[in-house]
Amino acid sequence: MRKKKALSVRERIDATLKLALRDNPNARMSVSELSRLADVSRANLYTSHRDVVASLRSKLEVNRRRGHRTDSSETLQQVRKELQAEVGKNRALAYLVIELRAELQRLRAEIAGQESAEKSAKKTQRARS
Repeated sequence: MRKKKALSVRERIDATLKLALRDNPNARMSVSELSRLADVSRANLYTSHRDVVASLRSKLEVNRRRGHRTDSSETLQQVRKELQAEVGKNRALAYLVIELRAELQRLRAEIAGQESAEKSAKKTQRARS
């Protein structure tokens, strides 16, 4: 039986931070919020893992300095652009489905025509025999 290897506190915090910033680059997280998300005791972090807290604070500060402050109107415009892009993709997919259905119907009709031609050819051949 294999034992599951538990992640270290640092690994859990780093992974949680990466996920949080990937999902929302504008995230403004506190050490306590991040420790809650990573399921790590905040007190344990502050007492036993000061280097993790220092590293975490520096990563959060770097993220804040990069100018991740966005106006809500900018965010709304970005969401609208993304929505328009997705609507365009959906339309293209809908047209593709329509074209593929038409092609499928054409091929089915062609196959049905070939099958009926083969059947009539066999009947004609039997009648001649």
